[in-house]
Amino acid sequence: MSVGTATANEYYDRADDEILVVVQTESPAGVENADEIYRVPGVDAAFVGPRDLQAQMRTADGADPSEEAFEAMLQRIVDAAAGAGIASGFLTVDPQVARQRAEQGFRMIGVGTDLGLALTQARSALETLRGD
Repeated sequence: MSVGTATANEYYDRADDEILVVVQTESPAGVENADEIYRVPGVDAAFVGPRDLQAQMRTADGADPSEEAFEAMLQRIVDAAAGAGIASGFLTVDPQVARQRAEQGFRMIGVGTDLGLALTQARSALETLRGD
């Protein structure tokens, strides 16, 4: 089947094999229910937005969670995904953190953001053009 030429029947015959379903876990409640959520038929991966999760873990007075509590939540995500037979994902802008998270068990790791990478490249091009 080539791009743009699939019939409706071809699409429906192959969609389950070609569509990736990724759930995002960004709250303590989501982590608490991860074992059940990640086992929903058709889920292929579980992704965590670490800043969003950390924000949802803040106390009523706005204090960030302890590093230990945050790391325990992340490990719970890795473990629940592994138990469900799916990949766990993580986003960072730091390649060293990406390596650490891979060692922890995360398997789908984004390094950088589209905006951040575009700005970095634009700055580099501008510096070259200016002769900086």
